[in-house]
Amino acid sequence: MAPQPTEQGAVPPPAVGTWVDYSWEVPNQPKSRIRYSVVGGDASGRRRFEIVILKGNQLARFGYDVLVDGTRARQVAQLGPHGAVLLIPDTKLTLPELPKMDPSKRPGNPKKKWKKITVPAGTFRCQEIVSVQGVACIDPSLMPMNVVRFEGKAAGRMVLMARGFDAKPEIRGTPRPLPRLDPSAIPSSPPSTAPKSP
Repeated sequence: MAPQPTEQGAVPPPAVGTWVDYSWEVPNQPKSRIRYSVVGGDASGRRRFEIVILKGNQLARFGYDVLVDGTRARQVAQLGPHGAVLLIPDTKLTLPELPKMDPSKRPGNPKKKWKKITVPAGTFRCQEIVSVQGVACIDPSLMPMNVVRFEGKAAGRMVLMARGFDAKPEIRGTPRPLPRLDPSAIPSSPPSTAPKSP
């Protein structure tokens, strides 16, 4: 998936209505457009996000709430412009505890490299961050995603094409649970026809 916003402590939630639109090019894949929008929220800090992905002629929409503690709720997906809105079950994963590093052996903080870059959405003063995934130009004031440009070998190239403050919900309809798959409907694997080795 695309690069996620950087975490910078207690950052206020993005304003309802903000949106950013990216072009996204991945090697050997059709060129995509992806839009991140904040389409709802309340005074507690809860925000409703929608992600719309247009790849070639295929359209997908995803929506979820982010609560004030950072957890996600009410996750839905819609495949196609008129597809059913499906509820995605909330899953809780237990993550392994990361080993702690000896503070005396910790490398010093890397220097922040700031630069001005111009993309189709305008000119931004952003911080350039180099990682194993690629090079990202980050503007902390840009919401709801603070990526202005990203380039990486595997993840491809993302460029901010437009931004605005008038986002409206695009996912409409009553969400329904994911259909249950009957295990008996899954065909068994055919026997192997490869010759047995002596």
